[in-house]
Amino acid sequence: MKRYSLPLEVLTPELSVEEQVERYGTELYSLKADLCCKVRKIEPQKDFLRDYGTWSTGIRRDQTEQRMSTPTLSWEQRFAELAGRLGA
Repeated sequence: MKRYSLPLEVLTPELSVEEQVERYGTELYSLKADLCCKVRKIEPQKDFLRDYGTWSTGIRRDQTEQRMSTPTLSWEQRFAELAGRLGA
């Protein structure tokens, strides 16, 4: 982050990894991948973006076959409610 001199923020989940293990078990990532992403990525991002009308994010196409066909730009329907509240 220092390399680009951008005002970037690192988001962390509400629960620490230890608390996640206590609540969901040691195999959260491998047995409940959707819940893992929700707890560790989606919820922190959603909370942070509450006061913004626009944002961008990225994924790497080379990580999985599913991501290979990801469009360069797309709309995430699951954030439509949030965007509507912000007047976006």
